[in-house]
Amino acid sequence: MKARSQAEFDIDCALGVRLRLARQNLGMNMTEVGAAAGISQQQLGQYEQGNDRVSVSRLYSLASKLETTAERLIVGLDGRQRPQKAPLTRESALYGW
Repeated sequence: MKARSQAEFDIDCALGVRLRLARQNLGMNMTEVGAAAGISQQQLGQYEQGNDRVSVSRLYSLASKLETTAERLIVGLDGRQRPQKAPLTRESALYGW
């Protein structure tokens, strides 16, 4: 298995930060989100720290439990894309969009 590049690691870490912020914004702990998404607290911690990569299906499940969308979690991670203009929401305040 090929090691991740620094750019890939940076994106995984940035996604982890967004997952953690979304979880904290809802006042949920790692155990609650993990149980709702069918994963352990430890696995969620690995995602939030960027140590493990999140599959697309898992990302959709986590986004649903965090009351957001997978798109909101990933758009702009590479610094090249920004979501279309939208009204200010709790998420836009959280993510600075």
